[in-house]
Amino acid sequence: MIDRILLGVATASIQAAGTGLIALLFIGDDRLKMIAWQGMSIELGGVVFLSFGGLLGGFCWKYPFLIYLMGLVCALLISISVKRSADALRKKVVAVESTERTKISRHLLIIILSAAFAMMLFFVAFVCLPLFLPSSFHYSEAETGYFMAFISIVAVIAASQMPRVTRYLSKDFTLSMGFFAFAIGLTIFFITTSNITLFIGAVAMGIGFGFTVPLLNHMTVEESSSSNLGQYLSYYSMAIFGGQFLSSFITELNYEMRTTFLIAAVLACAISVALYIIASINRIHVFNNNL
Repeated sequence: MIDRILLGVATASIQAAGTGLIALLFIGDDRLKMIAWQGMSIELGGVVFLSFGGLLGGFCWKYPFLIYLMGLVCALLISISVKRSADALRKKVVAVESTERTKISRHLLIIILSAAFAMMLFFVAFVCLPLFLPSSFHYSEAETGYFMAFISIVAVIAASQMPRVTRYLSKDFTLSMGFFAFAIGLTIFFITTSNITLFIGAVAMGIGFGFTVPLLNHMTVEESSSSNLGQYLSYYSMAIFGGQFLSSFITELNYEMRTTFLIAAVLACAISVALYIIASINRIHVFNNNL
């Protein structure tokens, strides 16, 4: 239990601090691109290290824990690559903005709730598919792992294209599209009877992740200022890990897997519609203010 607590603290701290560094060192479109790269690296890391962990686990159950030694390598890379001028820049910005509100705005609340729901929906698939694929499609353990890795690869590609999509659509509409992709993917898992449609659902789930989680991370930074950035990013981290926790409530409803996918799909569709309405209202307000 102590080990799990330490791991949780480390994971949440690294995520919040990593985004904080991106917010400090990049602005505007460059910041969005870096956060997209961050989302890509998270998913790609899942593909690489889960596969490597499975390989090590074939020799001994203890060996996969050796992967955590990568933390030493990352610490060295951080000390070399992050410019020391970042501290000076932070002090300069804080000096300019000495007083900032810490009250959670309505927009930030929407962002935080969206982050929790995005991770909840994504993890419903990741928890259910390892049980669903062997029982319904007779996938082996290895084939199931490859299928999960395929979803992560699609998420990497989608995250790389997310900044380009936001140039044509607003961030709010892109976010709504991401939840709609979740709804499509989960619905396909509910009705599918063939491998072809199964992989179409996997593509939709990957797009859903790539268009939601990295974008919500960026939107949290945009909503923040120099004095409350750490606080707001901690809220975002709470939402991300809280969403993973909340996914267990859907997966433990004692329904069979297809029904679980249907429940999650209905929830994703409802969230997508709600975000679309909010985005439309915001666009109308912006248009009226420009008149």
